Amino acid sequence: MFKILDLGYGNISSLANWCNTSNVPFEIQNRSIFNCDDVIILPGVGSAVHALKTINQDGWRQAITDHHTAGGKIIAICLGYQLLFEYLEEADTEGLGILKGTVRNMGGKGFTGWKDIEIPTTFKRTSWFKSLKHRKKLAGRVYYNHTYKVISEADSSNLTILDYTVMTLDSQIMGLQFHPEKSQKFGQIFINEFAL
Repeated sequence: MFKILDLGYGNISSLANWCNTSNVPFEIQNRSIFNCDDVIILPGVGSAVHALKTINQDGWRQAITDHHTAGGKIIAICLGYQLLFEYLEEADTEGLGILKGTVRNMGGKGFTGWKDIEIPTTFKRTSWFKSLKHRKKLAGRVYYNHTYKVISEADSSNLTILDYTVMTLDSQIMGLQFHPEKSQKFGQIFINEFAL
């Protein structure tokens, strides 16, 4: 089951609507206790300073890292994705350190808008997606709203567009710089491809 973590920030209602519209079972979780077989969602939207302050309270940091260490799955969106990395410039502090890389200011006003994306074939072969649909092209337009960018190592688990990483996917983590819950048609197609 999806557990949307209510950390006192983020787009909780948009994520709940995304799951409801797609008939995906979920709960909003406001306690730092969950099972290994839960898929926890770290929400986007907000300040890294505020988010990390919350995560460092009430056992959230330990619960999230323990969940990952125990083999649990994490979907992390926008700010939630950035929190997984080693260093966040906005807060000038360490992130959760689950993923290698840093989060840096994009300069100017950042980016708000739509971009095309195609999920790589290597990503579709992971346990996140339904095995019967591997050959299906998974592409569309996705919505971004961010002023900081992820700078991570170039490898098969990272999808980089322009000069920053927009998606990380391995057996446990689906990290997304874009907002699938705000990406309209593609967002619904995307969640319906999950093999959960």
